[in-house]
Amino acid sequence: MYPLLLDTVRTSLAALDREGVRYRLEGFVWHQGENDMFDEGYQASYGANLANFVASVRRDLGAPELRFYLGELCTKTV
Repeated sequence: MYPLLLDTVRTSLAALDREGVRYRLEGFVWHQGENDMFDEGYQASYGANLANFVASVRRDLGAPELRFYLGELCTKTV
């Protein structure tokens, strides 16, 4: 899914460029992974994987200061 994410963002930004629309990437909203809380194998590496994901998106979009906003549904079941 990561290549699709990058392609979607890059395609959208290219469309803005073609139309002459000025833009600035302000933030990235991300919601994913509450099911990962239920698998012990995922729990141990979730934080490191998320940090790697954020670093990769910033690197691959050329936006090293891009802010990330992370969503969470529920922690009551853990």
